[in-house]
Amino acid sequence: QELGVGQEKIRGREHVEKLPRGEFGHRGRLLYDGPLADLAERMAPYKVITATLHDGAAASVDLAGYGTVISREEGRVTLRVDRQVAPERTARLVNDLGSRLADISVEDPPIEEVIDRVFTSEQTMVSA
Repeated sequence: QELGVGQEKIRGREHVEKLPRGEFGHRGRLLYDGPLADLAERMAPYKVITATLHDGAAASVDLAGYGTVISREEGRVTLRVDRQVAPERTARLVNDLGSRLADISVEDPPIEEVIDRVFTSEQTMVSA
């Protein structure tokens, strides 16, 4: 999915770093003008933690105490966790899952989701 931002196109999260600023308007009103990283923090104040477990154990492990479970696939659980507690929750997951954990990643939500939130909330959040 591509999103137009000024004269540039965003093709996924890897391009956010290349576009340090974004300007978004809707219905003749400026909604946001500022760093895209700040926009992500304001509109999506959470991180996405994906834990991959050995032997497909994701279906049997209760991880709701670490965050909101947003998906379970073969051997993989994806959680939504408040940004402020993400480091602590990640450390707890690593410690508590121990040898059952094959891999873990912590990411910002996709920039497309953040931008969708800007337009669906229609709040003016002009930044400097």
